[in-house]
Amino acid sequence: MRDNRAAFQISADAHREGDVVLRDGSTVRIRVMRPTDEVGLRALLTSLSEESRWLRFYSLQNSSALAAEAHREANLDKAFGLVACSGDEERVVGHGFYVAIADQRAEVAFTIANDFQGRGLGTILLCQLAEVAAANVIRIFEAEVVAANHAMLHD
Repeated sequence: MRDNRAAFQISADAHREGDVVLRDGSTVRIRVMRPTDEVGLRALLTSLSEESRWLRFYSLQNSSALAAEAHREANLDKAFGLVACSGDEERVVGHGFYVAIADQRAEVAFTIANDFQGRGLGTILLCQLAEVAAANVIRIFEAEVVAANHAMLHD
């Protein structure tokens, strides 16, 4: 049986940081998520509208629950994550990650800031995660999606 933690580290080191162009012509920098991104993730999660929070978490989370979720997502084991940053202050405007759950299977999740939704950022993150997952012999992504989340279901 292979050591998944070592494989994730190789893929994380091999992934190159860079700028991507969104549908509207704006750019964001995508890079590997680090534990130090916890503060940026917390800011992203707390900035979401109530509707976006409900679509992402299936309930309205309070600030302490969002802080706990940011900590959990920034420190996942057997996981690979990316963040998308905007501007000179590198505001975290999106992130996606996957967590291995079985041989060749991983759970995937995304969060996109309200003002960046509909620009193709989620699709870009999905494609980059899929590339890393394939290198780690992950063949299937699974995600729980609220039926009302039409954008996620049809993207």
